[in-house]
Amino acid sequence: MGPATGLSPGELQVEVDQLFDLVPSAISIQDREYRIVRVNGTFRRLFGDRVGDRCYAAYKGRTEVCQDCPMARTFADGGVHQSEEVVRTASGEILQTAVQTAPILDGRGRVAGGMEVMTDISKTVATQQELVLLGQAMAGMAHYIKNVLTGLDGGLFVVEEAMESGDDSLLREGWEMVRRNVERVGKLSRDQLFCSREREPVMTEVAVNRVVCEAVELFRPRAVREGIELALGLDARLRTGWLDSEGVHRMVTNLVSNALDACRFDTAKARHWVSVKTFL
Repeated sequence: MGPATGLSPGELQVEVDQLFDLVPSAISIQDREYRIVRVNGTFRRLFGDRVGDRCYAAYKGRTEVCQDCPMARTFADGGVHQSEEVVRTASGEILQTAVQTAPILDGRGRVAGGMEVMTDISKTVATQQELVLLGQAMAGMAHYIKNVLTGLDGGLFVVEEAMESGDDSLLREGWEMVRRNVERVGKLSRDQLFCSREREPVMTEVAVNRVVCEAVELFRPRAVREGIELALGLDARLRTGWLDSEGVHRMVTNLVSNALDACRFDTAKARHWVSVKTFL
């Protein structure tokens, strides 16, 4: 019996083997030739029973040791090493993994092989990437809001100057600046509300041309005011489609609004136009 566990050596070995199999990370034992000699249950579920195969062939499909291989470093210095690796499972799924290697010593203290522990961090990496994108979006939004506030300040200044001088033409110009930037604030708020809530697409059979036409015609007055040609070409063959009409409407309005903004800020050209077309 073991003094601490109350188990015989055989029972203790069985328990260790069970724990080895239950570890949620993929574990492989490798010899000095990178040949897999033992794997746990998680490894088998992800990569199959690859005992006898070289590790780099088992989950990377390579014919030689990977560059900057952590196991190679473990074999070289007898230390514990870490890395992040992209691997392919037996089903073809690509995983981003955190890998840690440790030496297995023989009776003389020499490195006879190594243990590799591979943990799937794909979801963590995806979350990190989403956070980076979110940060970039917030930075872009802050810059956009600053520009809108600058436009409002400019419009209010022009309005105040016009009121003091009694200049109706200048007053209309200033009020147009204010109105345009208030529209931007409203659009930004609507976009944030649309993107922030959980929403399942509502798929219905709708007249595609009608949805696109309604979205584009919302901007007809603005295009006229700003001297931008707004062309709409609808393919009569495109009758109905199975789609999320609200989502498509929102997408088209955003695209047209952004296109008009780009035209208005482009001072290098005398003529600007936005063309929206549907086709089958």
